[in-house]
Amino acid sequence: MITIKRHINFFPDKEKGNEESGKLRCRVRWNINQTANFNIGFRVEFSKWNKEMQLCKNNTFHCGYSATSINREINTMKELLINVFTKFEKNDIIPSKELFKSEYNVFIGKSKELDNKHNFFNIYEKFVEIESSSKYWTNSTVIKFKTIRNIINEFDSDINFDKINDEYLLKFVEHNLKCGRRNTTTKKYISFFKWFLRWSAANGYYNGKSFDTFHHKLKGTNIIEDNIVYLSTDELNQLYKHDFNNDTLNRVKDVLLFTCFTGLRYSDVKKLKRSEIINNTIRVIMKKTDSSVVIELNKVSREIIDKYKSFNFGNDCALPVISNQKYNQYLKILAKKMNFETAQKKTYYKGNSKYEIIEPKYKLITTHIGRHSFIINALTMDIPLEIIMRWTGHTSYNSIKPYMKIIDEKKRLEMEKFNNIIFKDKNEDKKSIVRYSPIMLDMFDVEN
Repeated sequence: MITIKRHINFFPDKEKGNEESGKLRCRVRWNINQTANFNIGFRVEFSKWNKEMQLCKNNTFHCGYSATSINREINTMKELLINVFTKFEKNDIIPSKELFKSEYNVFIGKSKELDNKHNFFNIYEKFVEIESSSKYWTNSTVIKFKTIRNIINEFDSDINFDKINDEYLLKFVEHNLKCGRRNTTTKKYISFFKWFLRWSAANGYYNGKSFDTFHHKLKGTNIIEDNIVYLSTDELNQLYKHDFNNDTLNRVKDVLLFTCFTGLRYSDVKKLKRSEIINNTIRVIMKKTDSSVVIELNKVSREIIDKYKSFNFGNDCALPVISNQKYNQYLKILAKKMNFETAQKKTYYKGNSKYEIIEPKYKLITTHIGRHSFIINALTMDIPLEIIMRWTGHTSYNSIKPYMKIIDEKKRLEMEKFNNIIFKDKNEDKKSIVRYSPIMLDMFDVEN
């Protein structure tokens, strides 16, 4: 349990034109830069105020109220404020000003008097604050929930919990489709919205069941395999051997290869410490899922680690990882220079309308390509699925199923090469033979 250092101060506030009395206020400070101010509801005469004790002087009266009644209110409020801090400490949460005042209002019962519109968004902010702290959300997850808050406000700025049922969520879906959002995006928004409703119900804010009862099928939301972009073993081989004669691009290449040969996400490579590389293995807790994985180093990943062992990137970081935005930009430059131009099809739906985009691979490459390449190439080499999942941290077959569909298609195409045995001449026969690249053979110690 954490300890929140705080300072609670009661004082009559000075006002222009009034030298005799001021409004009694409470100022609470914590965590260096967090401050919450409260109006107690009394006026106190300055001459009858004990500054050191932060109480009214005994046997005095202030605008019709006795010192006894005012001091009783001060002590009660001080106790409530301490109880609020204790609750946050037990949950290991350092609250923002908004969250603290919201929780205080719950303690005194004032939140029930708030209008529904204010209450909904107030509770939404509280949800984000508590869940992000207790569940260790990444910054990107926090941003997603803030985006969805804006989408909800765009849909219905007068929203309240009493409105929300299955019919209401259906209208929310229709609103997103009318705004031109893709079905996959709309499905994601509904998923996050229901997450918030489930939390609200568990905490006594929402009495409905729509987080369980609302289901709406949107076309194309399971078409994932068409949109998976990865580097083949031949492309990895070409990339490994290529020197860009540019320090930045060569570093981006090394980070990319490292993700392709370990299966780590960009976010995990960015925070990878030298202390997490133990006895030729990487031992990390994945940022996205909090799952602990052990990944054996192969020749390529070991070579990249050794290449930068004498560099100081700060904070014990093992590799020269740049910001996500710049990394994505350089990946596309790198891929274009490598002529990775294989046509890639991306499929998506808006409502019932299907859309297909065909673009060269280099335009579609993002940070995800390393992990995608690792999984697909490992499956292609018939590495057992259970082992791959141990490396990648996947916990269910469903989460890795899209990659399996790609392998099934590759198997069909590879089988067609047997046609060359009978129906093609010997020269074409030789061209059809498929071999793993030397790098991939080295990676998993597969015999050539």
